[in-house]
Amino acid sequence: MRLSLLMLQGVKYIHKPKTNLSEAKNMRIKNASGEIVAFTDDDCKVDKNWLNQINQTFSDPECMCCTGRTLSHKDFINKEFNSNFKFDK
Repeated sequence: MRLSLLMLQGVKYIHKPKTNLSEAKNMRIKNASGEIVAFTDDDCKVDKNWLNQINQTFSDPECMCCTGRTLSHKDFINKEFNSNFKFDK
């Protein structure tokens, strides 16, 4: 998705050159304005319901953090792999 379209949807793009991953994430958390912060990488493809699932998970007042299933591209396209694994909420 183009950056200009994301900005119209309320996404803030923050770029800080010459920093390590921890510094970059801490800077983004500091600049976040919502209650939930979600991270992914630029080489990842998230499920179309990724943010909805995160929001649903955080509707439980005892939830403090969550993570999701991560698959390599090879495993992602391997239907046998996907059908053989079951994940609990």
